[in-house]
Amino acid sequence: MTHIVTAPAIQVIAGVRAHFLETGAILPDGVAEETLEWLVDEGLIESVADASDTTADADAAAKADADAKAKADAEAKAKADADAKAKADAEAKAKADADAKAKADAEAKAKADADAKAKADAEAKAKAEAAAKAQK
Repeated sequence: MTHIVTAPAIQVIAGVRAHFLETGAILPDGVAEETLEWLVDEGLIESVADASDTTADADAAAKADADAKAKADAEAKAKADADAKAKADAEAKAKADADAKAKADAEAKAKADADAKAKADAEAKAKAEAAAKAQK
């Protein structure tokens, strides 16, 4: 029976192999006979040949997949960071623009109030002078 090993299957096999290496159930130069029998009994592989035929290819494919995923993740993170910075910069500019407009509006109101007071003072002075002149 021929098996087509897909990329996800290769990743699973590589992950299982790494796990068994870490736990000592597999030796660096191969799988212990009892472990192979257990893998077959559990249905994780169909035969002992499945384990030996796919190990090197699985490691290479899993590493290539992991490298590609790491690169894609790094690119996605860089884009997300750039997007977040652009958004923060736009929000900071919008706030600065709003603050500048509020300051300009406050200054314009203060000038208008000062002009209105000066006009009212001038009118009051002119009225007082006219009243004083009328009394003479």
